[in-house]
Amino acid sequence: DIIGVFGFDNNMDPDRVIGPTNQFKDPDLWQELKDITNVPSLDSNPGNPISFDPSNSNLIKRLVIRKFFPRRPALTDITRGIYEAGMMIPNDLDNADLQVTMFSDFINSCMSLDSPFIQDSGGVPTLTSRVDCLVPGSLDFSIGPWDNSWSKYQRGTSEALMLISNSPQVTLSNWEQRKREDVPLSGWNTFSERDIRFNAFIFGDLVEPHTLLKQSKTTPDKCMDDKDARRNNRNFVAGRADRRWQPWFSQRCILYNRIDPSCRASAVADRIHQASALTGGYFLPIRPPCDIDTMNTNPLLATWGVSSANCATGKLEEKLDSEVCAKWSGAGTSGDVSDPAIGVYGGNASDSAVQALADTGIANINWISLAYSTPPSTYTLMDQEDGPLGEKSSRIVCDTMCRGAEGQIRDTIKKMYNTNPYSLVREDL
Repeated sequence: DIIGVFGFDNNMDPDRVIGPTNQFKDPDLWQELKDITNVPSLDSNPGNPISFDPSNSNLIKRLVIRKFFPRRPALTDITRGIYEAGMMIPNDLDNADLQVTMFSDFINSCMSLDSPFIQDSGGVPTLTSRVDCLVPGSLDFSIGPWDNSWSKYQRGTSEALMLISNSPQVTLSNWEQRKREDVPLSGWNTFSERDIRFNAFIFGDLVEPHTLLKQSKTTPDKCMDDKDARRNNRNFVAGRADRRWQPWFSQRCILYNRIDPSCRASAVADRIHQASALTGGYFLPIRPPCDIDTMNTNPLLATWGVSSANCATGKLEEKLDSEVCAKWSGAGTSGDVSDPAIGVYGGNASDSAVQALADTGIANINWISLAYSTPPSTYTLMDQEDGPLGEKSSRIVCDTMCRGAEGQIRDTIKKMYNTNPYSLVREDL
């Protein structure tokens, strides 16, 4: 196997690029990659917040030499990251299993100023160098969303998604549709065209990593998983076709969260999950482990018999299947991304369980968004508390196997590589 790793913000620093390489191609570079990604070795004071220790050689390699840390006031250019990942992978690997894995909150803050945003430059597809980046600020609420910093998120994210897949299934506005022809004219082959799987690992409180709590259509006595969502063209995360809220209403919380932390940009995950699904990649919302002690303070949930120990072996997921999802009725319209249809949950035996899960922090049932109206430019915080339980984007906001971030990432990476004909038999290489 050959692997390359790089970090990016709104610029690509050569010091932040390692590889592509392996232990045979360049043993020294491979060892350096292992050193700077070996998290326990970076901590000179286990059990306490990691502090800068000038005697820790691995930490020096990571922070000083390779600059693998967030820089201020640097921003995030997701399009640049996707482009560089695609350029890093050679075009002559027809029989290889190709994957790009990105760890991010996916809050893009940059967009191109040129059209086309990518073009053929001497036979090489090249991104425009004219890029506008902007973070949320006080001026955002005096002008419309297509002119403020949110536009950088929306339009820049669309450019990134076009590099991953130019499928008509990728959700774009009418304005963004005009950019579709930029991609093939530039000579860029999308990840879908090159059979590159895009794996998205999303984290960060602002984007509320989650999965929707719905009944499986494939196996109705269980809750929906990612396979069921993809097989039946259903939403796996909050976004499209969720009651009357459009995804961008939620995404505008990127602007408003600093004013009201209850405004979470949950729908940022919508198009990112879409990109991973279109390429056959993995999607992982990195969430905190479910707090079983708090959950068991609820009299109803306490009867489920879930403990911190058996949660790790699947007890909580088993109870979500049997006590919530299996009791819902009605399948909605086949192919409807909001399926089961709006209203089918109301009056079912599982409603009290869903409310209990929300009360104890396992789930979230409110859909707080930022609406915009004109004239004049007015932003209004809205929520979904006025609707029945079934009309809310009920979603699980913690890891139901009670794993920390490391465990979630490790388990998912094992699944990613176990889809190959070869098994991952060693973890130290």
